[in-house]
Amino acid sequence: MKGIWIGVALGIVASACGVNPDRMAVIEQRKAELAAKASGKIELEYSDSDPQPIRDAVQSVNESETKLEESDFDGYMTRRYAALAAVGPLASEEVLAHPKVPIILTKIANLDQKFAEAGNARSIEVVANPERSGAASADALYAVQDGLDTCARAYASTSRTETDELYRRYETNLERANATDSQVMAYVGKKPSGAGLIDVPAEIAFCEARISYKRAVWADEPAEAADLSTDYNGCGYFEVNIEAAQTSPNVFADYTIVGSSSQPQTGIAVACEKMPPASDAPTNVQRPLRDQLLWLAPGDLVSMAGPFEYEQRDVLYKKGTVRVFRSDAPLKTSKCGSEDPTITCEAEGSELAKAFNHAQHYLNRAEHHRAVPAPEKCTEMAQKAFDAANVSTQGAGDKQILTVDKEVLAQAQIVARVEAMKSQASQILSSDWCSKPQ
Repeated sequence: MKGIWIGVALGIVASACGVNPDRMAVIEQRKAELAAKASGKIELEYSDSDPQPIRDAVQSVNESETKLEESDFDGYMTRRYAALAAVGPLASEEVLAHPKVPIILTKIANLDQKFAEAGNARSIEVVANPERSGAASADALYAVQDGLDTCARAYASTSRTETDELYRRYETNLERANATDSQVMAYVGKKPSGAGLIDVPAEIAFCEARISYKRAVWADEPAEAADLSTDYNGCGYFEVNIEAAQTSPNVFADYTIVGSSSQPQTGIAVACEKMPPASDAPTNVQRPLRDQLLWLAPGDLVSMAGPFEYEQRDVLYKKGTVRVFRSDAPLKTSKCGSEDPTITCEAEGSELAKAFNHAQHYLNRAEHHRAVPAPEKCTEMAQKAFDAANVSTQGAGDKQILTVDKEVLAQAQIVARVEAMKSQASQILSSDWCSKPQ
């Protein structure tokens, strides 16, 4: 497969440079000679008699091999493109005639196969495909470039949600490009802008490798606590501040709204049995309210707290707070997604909930790395589990806790399980458990 890839690649190079049939025959012969070597590691050296482009290409491809061994994907692509720029489709006919060119291209193909394995099935497929094309429609090339640019943004993002969204857009662009011209998925040649070289299969492998790496790193870390709050309707009230200025001794003007008279977007939940049976605010409060609050409905119940008096710039004011109750007020659940105020969670800042969620996550990841096996990573996860569970459980309060698995547990249950996970992590760290995969 790799030998075939090199033959096709050499054919693209030859046709790009207008190579005559005799040279094509030589290339075919070299391809057959190299096919047997395509699966092994190729040692490349240059001599002082080699032209500069060949020396540059040999040095660059050897450096790219080192970068790949170090999982330095950016470095791999940089050195790989440097080698391809010297001996690829844009090189001179004289350079392409050099006997080391097919060996260099074979080594690039071999390294690309290994590189693709750092990604996913898509990257392995496009790199393994022996067909390469030096031609593709401009629209398809621009669609691929848009996709690759979007993938770069997905990798740079620090948000898991944004990364997933951008990655989906990258996939959509690739689908659009493939539908426009399927040859684009095997294209190696000038960029659509005309400036520089692009190897589409390698670029796809680069994207997939980086995203796979990013997701592997994220898999070891707990997800950000989600705000699960949702909108609903139920018994609740809105608060409105009102005031009235004294106009003469013992006489005050009508109450007016302080601040916006618009309806608040979200009310404050209250138990239905605690709603007032009827409006109990004074008439001189209800009348101006109904004139000024256009959203006030006939069935709303109006209750007033206060008023209290205060003086400002020699003017005496009465100020109070009015609560407008209704049975279908627009409300929002807590960040835990609960209407029950006795339930808390990590998103609301509960340290105990965080300790439980994180310790559990890290212990699960320790199990994963033990099975790989990756004992050092397993130990690292066990240490993080111990650190997460090593929190004070004193004075934790009496609220129930909603875990990341959507369990609602009493404080005593959470405390017991956190202590148990701390003990489990400690036992892992003091034993060779991580080094003995089942």
